Amino acid sequence: NRLGIPSRMLSPDEARELYPQLSPAGLLGATYCATDGSGSPTDAAGAYARSGRRLGISIRTRCAVEGFLTGPDGQVRGVRTGGADVEGEVTVLAAGPQSGPLGRAAGVGLAVSPRRRQVFVIDAPPWLHRDLPFTVDLATGAYLHPEGGRGLIGGSDRDTEEGTDTDLDWQMLPPLLEALTVRWADAVSGWGSAVTLCPVSGAV
Repeated sequence: NRLGIPSRMLSPDEARELYPQLSPAGLLGATYCATDGSGSPTDAAGAYARSGRRLGISIRTRCAVEGFLTGPDGQVRGVRTGGADVEGEVTVLAAGPQSGPLGRAAGVGLAVSPRRRQVFVIDAPPWLHRDLPFTVDLATGAYLHPEGGRGLIGGSDRDTEEGTDTDLDWQMLPPLLEALTVRWADAVSGWGSAVTLCPVSGAV
């Protein structure tokens, strides 16, 4: 609130008024900010791409960065890829889980590390509509939120070791379901496909 963010504390009754499907068992309270939101990664990436092309930016896909180009003064002047070198006055490192290793290659230490995070897709129950907030149970890390007419669940993998493994681990599902059914008694009604997101150290 000191920074101008209109967040507020909710009592258990207020939380259930906002989100009736929350189970009151063990619920001491909640925090809520009406101006918060979450965006679809696909839509966000597409919007960046469209805006960039309108500004004359060239986007190269399937073009892995293999290193950095440096000038006589040691400053980064571009990147070396498997196709061709790309030079520029400014190089922005935004490589998600690969930012740490790439940063080290450029001589920059970044306090980030890759960790596997898994997201499962469920058939959304009728009450899970797009206006409900992205909700996290802080005791377990489990979360549930609507996405594209379905539901996304995850968050019970906070203790995974550092690494870039993106294989789906179905053994993570039972404890996640247990956490979900404690906080959202009616959440698990049907299952769709499952996907694995690229591992990152935290949400960006």
